[in-house]
Amino acid sequence: MIVFLTRPILTYERRACTKRGVKPNQHGIVYTIPGRPQLLRDEPRLGFSPVRLETDVSIETLALESRVNYSKLVTVEHNVKVFFIGRIVAEDMGIVDAAVNQCWAGKVRKDSGRSQKPRYGGP
Repeated sequence: MIVFLTRPILTYERRACTKRGVKPNQHGIVYTIPGRPQLLRDEPRLGFSPVRLETDVSIETLALESRVNYSKLVTVEHNVKVFFIGRIVAEDMGIVDAAVNQCWAGKVRKDSGRSQKPRYGGP
């Protein structure tokens, strides 16, 4: 079985990180080449630097509001239909790796204080 672990690109109803409940410190801008990253009006500072997406399909572009949520892990298994539009530019992969590691290190620290009791109500 082939499994990809990915980070979602979201626009949050075209409101980016101005949407209520979104945690800007867990996000970064993703944009296609050629293009420029920019925050929306009244959008708070994001937690991570922008990254560039090199598209495989010439007609594909990302919305200005596209943000990567580095704290959210999405599993894509072999039986799920996906459409790959490109890849992060190699020079920006260090930003992605550092962001993922920082977000997940925070989750591990927060979760380590929890009880080890199963959530399903078992013994």
